Amino acid sequence: MTPRPLSAPELHRLRAMQRVLRHAVSTADRADIAEQQRTGYPALELPSEDAHALAAQDERRIAVYRKLVRGTLVDVVAAQIPRVAARLGEARYEALVHRFVTEELPRSQVLRDVAFELVAWAAAHGDTALSLDAPFLLDLARYELFEFDVHAAPRRALTTSDDIAADQPVAFDTTVRIAELGHRVHELPDDATDRSVPVAEPVTVLAYRDAEGRFRQLTLTPLCGAILVRMWRHATPLATAVGEACRAADTAVTPEVITGTAQVLEDLAERGALLGGLVGPAPPPPSPFAHWLLDGQRADVASEVAP
Repeated sequence: MTPRPLSAPELHRLRAMQRVLRHAVSTADRADIAEQQRTGYPALELPSEDAHALAAQDERRIAVYRKLVRGTLVDVVAAQIPRVAARLGEARYEALVHRFVTEELPRSQVLRDVAFELVAWAAAHGDTALSLDAPFLLDLARYELFEFDVHAAPRRALTTSDDIAADQPVAFDTTVRIAELGHRVHELPDDATDRSVPVAEPVTVLAYRDAEGRFRQLTLTPLCGAILVRMWRHATPLATAVGEACRAADTAVTPEVITGTAQVLEDLAERGALLGGLVGPAPPPPSPFAHWLLDGQRADVASEVAP
């Protein structure tokens, strides 16, 4: 049965109650929740009957809702960035999530997006949030989400040609992602108890899922990374991507560059990460999160997700 549309008064009441729940989840001072409930939430413009009904309810009911939502977000984020959560320790990690919820509630309706939004928010706050005493933690968080994004990316069929023309975009497997990192966090052990410190060195990593669904990654040279980023992110034709990357690096387009690029593309094709020349329409772009993971300069990515 199709539900009937809400009337204007019903919609007004629903939105008012959503404001109540938003207040309960985001308010830093739990005592303020009880105070607002007793006074009918004067700032939230509730219908009078709802304000009176809420004032008559046990104060613990809304407090339990707050606890359930915040606890769920703590657990979900930890499942996506387990090594960062372990390195921060339980108290600091939970304080980070609670601060995020207070200052910047998640905007996406998809629960798995919350970790991406939190890390983007933390990146915008620099040393006052995630970096703290370990500057590489932000890169580790980005890399853990990078791995998650590769595992979660849908594999879509694309129309391709066997040969790649110089003036033609290429078709990457739709699980391919590329990230630029300031530390070699991709070399750290998967063990959450490990406390190794990664080398502080810029690195570009390409990852994908192979035919058996396993996570695979390659470390790229700076020039190769710059070329592939253009081809992957913007569907830039091969020759144009090579020329742009060489100009940005103040490097000539030499036979060695062309040969090296061809060898990398051939290797990616053998791995199944590159499917050929793109003939049909380009695949849907990765989420804004995938693009932020690419270059680390999209700390405002959460603002692009509709509330």
